[in-house]
Amino acid sequence: MTVMRRLAGFIAAAIVLALSAGCGSGGSGTSLTGGGGRAALDVYVTDGFSDQYKQVLATLFKIELSTDGTNYQTVFEDTAGRTLDLASLSSTSELLATVTVPAANYTQARITFGDHITLVSNSGTNTSVAVDSSIGTAANGQVAITVSTPAKVQANQANAVTVDFKLAEFQLIGGKVRPSISCGLGRGDHPGGGHTGHLAGTITNLTDTIFTLQSKEGRTVTVNLTSSTTITSGQTGATVTLANGQNVIVEGTLDPPTATITATSVTLNDFVTINRAEARGTIASVDTAAGTFVLTVRRAEHIQPTGGTVTVATTSSTVIMKGRHQQGALTDLTVGSVVEVVGTFDTTTQTLTAKGVGLHP
Repeated sequence: MTVMRRLAGFIAAAIVLALSAGCGSGGSGTSLTGGGGRAALDVYVTDGFSDQYKQVLATLFKIELSTDGTNYQTVFEDTAGRTLDLASLSSTSELLATVTVPAANYTQARITFGDHITLVSNSGTNTSVAVDSSIGTAANGQVAITVSTPAKVQANQANAVTVDFKLAEFQLIGGKVRPSISCGLGRGDHPGGGHTGHLAGTITNLTDTIFTLQSKEGRTVTVNLTSSTTITSGQTGATVTLANGQNVIVEGTLDPPTATITATSVTLNDFVTINRAEARGTIASVDTAAGTFVLTVRRAEHIQPTGGTVTVATTSSTVIMKGRHQQGALTDLTVGSVVEVVGTFDTTTQTLTAKGVGLHP
């Protein structure tokens, strides 16, 4: 296990790829060979956090492994982006996905995350810091960094590899942050820490107290239900009765050896309105009379637009800012303007009702 140390100004986010014995179907990315057979892969994220910040928000999109630096095997992916509060992971590791991969000698890892990291100080001040794109490959509001990964994956043996984001070694140059990322063997658990799970999948073998959660890759996890488990719907006010075949999101306490989650919450994955939605892009058209504009999306968080554009609706309470300190108006939004929008998103109409619009110079 990797011991994460608390140091002043040090924040280490460790993405952990824990390989356990067994086989399964699925997996994504280019098929790789080199070790023969396939191995089960659990994808964790964990963190060591200093007392300098109460929150560190990073958006993770993809983790890939490679045996040759050319062909990559995807082991975690969230096209909308998984925003992680790294501070909340200071004493735990979180299971993000459970997949199968080819057994092989992996030499590189490619980590794709948002091109801004948000630091929230103990006083509550938010600072969004752009990532220096020169450290990797930047596109569509994301940065991909490739690091060495000495990891031999064997089908009948537990294996692990840890990717660490080390804020103590970050450099702020020209108003942009240059991350330092290292990679080594080990699960990255915290001493005395626990494991949590955040998994999406389909319900099978449902009883009153237990069900099997099957991921899209075919791996399964046992979910225990207790009297404290909350069962809700993505639709506000909707009554939920669990049933086989439903797609759900499960959060709870994980027992890795038995692949069992004791659920604190089970949420039916039927969201119509997403209350915390963010999108960045370029304005394609503006309807001043209707108070709307069409946004060509370059980056989205917490939502998955069905196309390349979304409709943004403004209201009398929408705050429009020009830069950091100057208040603007709808008339300041023109075709070609680069904006960031925060608000609520209707998945049916693909409309983002804006609480705030930030116009970039």
